[in-house]
Amino acid sequence: MMWTANLSRREFFQAAAAGTVALAGAVVASGDRPATAWAASSAQDEVRLKSWELVELPGLTMRPDKEGRKWALRITATNGAVGVMPVRSCKGFSDATAQILKANNLLDHPRLFDVMTERQVPADQLKAADFLGWDLHARMLNRPLHALLGTKRTKVLRYGDVRGRQPDFSPRRPALAGTGLARHLPLGGHLNTRGFLSRATSPKNRTQESVCMSIKNTSRPRRRRFLQRCALTAVSAIALPAFIPRHVLGSANQAGANEQIVVGIIGMGVRGDQLVLNLPDSGRVAAICDADARKTAAVTAKHQAGWKVYQDYRQLIEQPDLDAVMVAACDHHHVLASILACQAGQDVYCEKPLSLYIREGRALVTAARKYGRVVQHGTQQRTMEMNRFACEFVRDGGIGKIRAVECVNFKGPIPYPAAGLPAEPVPEGVDWDLWQGQAPKHPFNRKLFAHWTDGLGGWWGNWRDYSNSQLTGLGAHAYDMVQYALGMDLTGPVELWPIEEGPTARLRFRYGNGVEVRLSFPDEEPRRGPQLGAVFVGEDCKIEINRNKFSTNPPDFIKHPPDPQLAEKWEGDGWVAKGHVENWFDCIRTRQQPNADVEIGHRTASLCQLLVITRQLGRRLKWNPDKEVFPDDEEANSLLDRPRRKGWELPQA
Repeated sequence: MMWTANLSRREFFQAAAAGTVALAGAVVASGDRPATAWAASSAQDEVRLKSWELVELPGLTMRPDKEGRKWALRITATNGAVGVMPVRSCKGFSDATAQILKANNLLDHPRLFDVMTERQVPADQLKAADFLGWDLHARMLNRPLHALLGTKRTKVLRYGDVRGRQPDFSPRRPALAGTGLARHLPLGGHLNTRGFLSRATSPKNRTQESVCMSIKNTSRPRRRRFLQRCALTAVSAIALPAFIPRHVLGSANQAGANEQIVVGIIGMGVRGDQLVLNLPDSGRVAAICDADARKTAAVTAKHQAGWKVYQDYRQLIEQPDLDAVMVAACDHHHVLASILACQAGQDVYCEKPLSLYIREGRALVTAARKYGRVVQHGTQQRTMEMNRFACEFVRDGGIGKIRAVECVNFKGPIPYPAAGLPAEPVPEGVDWDLWQGQAPKHPFNRKLFAHWTDGLGGWWGNWRDYSNSQLTGLGAHAYDMVQYALGMDLTGPVELWPIEEGPTARLRFRYGNGVEVRLSFPDEEPRRGPQLGAVFVGEDCKIEINRNKFSTNPPDFIKHPPDPQLAEKWEGDGWVAKGHVENWFDCIRTRQQPNADVEIGHRTASLCQLLVITRQLGRRLKWNPDKEVFPDDEEANSLLDRPRRKGWELPQA
């Protein structure tokens, strides 16, 4: 039995000729060793890790790095068996990163095996059976390689199809976790990549092959094929549970691998209408919602659609045929709508900004994790190839040590006037109380309700009760590039301060690694600086990252930039996000985390909200990004949360 993954026949023999034939952590022969050398090991075997190295395998079916090269991590055991784990070369993956990987000895990084076994076992004491545990696939390969080895960032190619997709191997399978597969298939049974039985053998005919996992480059499962295999398994009367990932069959609240994803859209203003056009062919809109019935009527007529129409998104979420919802309502509705959808078993695409205030955003992350939902933040630059390349190039040390980062100093929100605004007639078709949601109740006034595209000279997003203006509007994109490029996706700054007084004071903040970010470009005409990105000044180069493009000084610093044609699909009317929605759809089916996962979105939104608080208080603030509090600062901590109107409280998650 030989272990393979993501290999065509031609690629398999190419790798065999090189003396290494193993992918995704599975192990096969090297030299004169039998193909089952590691699979046959038991808990008593004294086979241990000997060494590892980074090797180049041109025949791999994977995206090359910017130098056109394909890398894999080759691990050698003391019994001579060799495993090769392909390393997905991110576009910023450089030779410098490769050298760092080569220079580190894996034995110095027992954390790699702590992840697999969930036990504090020194690397040199591990048995071969420990290597073969299900956790090798379900846990280790679901984490970035840099997080395991403590090196610069790159990613491990998860096994699955050639696009790097992966089945939902969650830790719900304790019989297979952290142990050798051979010990947990006592009656035979052939597990394939989808985690269910595809063939069985009787106990007396059991061979080593029958207790190994076959990892093949197969297409997505089809229902008919699955049912045939289940029938074969039942006839064979194998006493082994068949763990079937939900994405194979689907369920009432989750699409199967070959089904259209049925979507409801909440908020049918400018962005909601655009999302209809950004929906991939594998998706179908079934319902729309807006507190302004005029908008839903206009969009339905425009698309000549027979969608179900709601004014209250809480009713839309109860529609039983929905797999997912897209939240494009006003900012103060984002989190409640998203949490309710998570509770209903629906996956969520939440437009930026993720939340209105910090505690609210953390509540959404908690709900998404508790209910196992795929929540994508609508920051599509996370999927744009130009932005990904540029950010990862900076993150991986491409421009040298970062000396400074400069961004636009976006305007913040304004409070509701103490004297109030005059009451005006509520337009027909508008449920004003519903529109206000969690916010304090005010009389209707078009200045509170208008969108900047209405030509009325106002925007609801300028009011603190409903939004944080462009600090979270455009800042959600611009400062997100800072988080990405500096490797701060899962954390935030440790200190923030204004350098002048006033409601538009310029701000600065500093991360724990010492990098300082300056909001130095004014948010006014004529525009200066990247409006949706930042300027990064490094020791070797300066790079300006903006939406779907980047530039360097000196101009020819990057020798092999991405193909300019990659940017074309993101151009056009309507803030194109189709590729970002496709990434969300892919993750709905595979249950992987999307490019702009809810935690990443929350950290970016939190950064923007911290800037709002800093400007509001007008003083230097210390921030603990791990605990998400201002240490010993009661006044600042009081601004992390907001009171909510009765009936609009966040559900407990």
